[in-house]
Amino acid sequence: MPDRSDTRPELTLTLDKDGVIQNVVRANSLAKEPLDAWLGRRWGEMMEPAIDDGALQKIEDVRLRGDSSCFQVRQRFPSGRELAMEYTTFSLGKKAGFVAIGRSLEAISELQSRLQLAQEARERDYWKMREIETRYRTLFDATSEAVALVGVSDLRVVEANLCATKNLDLAPGAPFLARLDERDRRVLDEMLAKTREEGRAPGVVLRATPFGQLWSLRASLMNAESGALYLCQLAPMRDQSPAADKADGFSMRTFVDRMPDGFVVVDPAGVVQAANGAFLDLVQIGSEAAAIGRKLMRWLSSPGADANLVIALIQKHGDVRRFQTTIDGELGQSTGVEISAIGDV
Repeated sequence: MPDRSDTRPELTLTLDKDGVIQNVVRANSLAKEPLDAWLGRRWGEMMEPAIDDGALQKIEDVRLRGDSSCFQVRQRFPSGRELAMEYTTFSLGKKAGFVAIGRSLEAISELQSRLQLAQEARERDYWKMREIETRYRTLFDATSEAVALVGVSDLRVVEANLCATKNLDLAPGAPFLARLDERDRRVLDEMLAKTREEGRAPGVVLRATPFGQLWSLRASLMNAESGALYLCQLAPMRDQSPAADKADGFSMRTFVDRMPDGFVVVDPAGVVQAANGAFLDLVQIGSEAAAIGRKLMRWLSSPGADANLVIALIQKHGDVRRFQTTIDGELGQSTGVEISAIGDV
């Protein structure tokens, strides 16, 4: 059996213009074959008698006209062994003869199989990475916190989830928290310096929006191929004033959130503005922040019964009642639903 570690061809034959073998170079897999006995003999005598006319013609073509060719034959060896070979021939000049390079078809077949297995392994790895990426993105968007990856070198946002983009304008490429006042900027710079030194730092509270809303910020250091990044997690601070506590009593929003039926508010373009927990369960998203800003059509897209049709009916008639369709969740779940809706008229 051919030595798989030997990448050289099994045979290299040098022949004169009459097809007589002048020199033989063999691979280690044929070291025990007494191939010196071939010297001075015609190459065709070393092949099986039933060699096809096509192969014979190609041998004659390279011998007489110098045409390069490739063909397959069963090669007979002095030991009596026969091996399926693929030969490539090329001319050294009409008077100088030609060279035939032979490789075992068994070795070629194994190489092809190994290449196929390598390709399949790469495809499996690719889809595995896609699955991991999808899960990562789902978790990234599902968190109720604003999360952003920020470059250490330039303090620009590399990636951010929907909550960070919607509430803090942290879109990829934007400067990180560019609207901080001088005091909060010093606090941020000190925290990031400590993060660079120790890998993480205690959280701080900043006025992260133009309206002065307080947000807590935690940061840790992580490495990526593109360079060092800050992983920044921000959460709004709840107002602890007595007025806020009083306002936290039962409200229409509390009622909507506790409804067992899905509830969603969209603008005329079908973009989600608000949603309750039951709706988030239907579309398989973990937080309202992850749904806000997306189009309803993403989950309500059944042909002939999609979000665009529902909105068109509302715009025409003012409302829709018991409209039957299907909602497709982010994780592949499909749920039959009945929609009732009203427009803001």
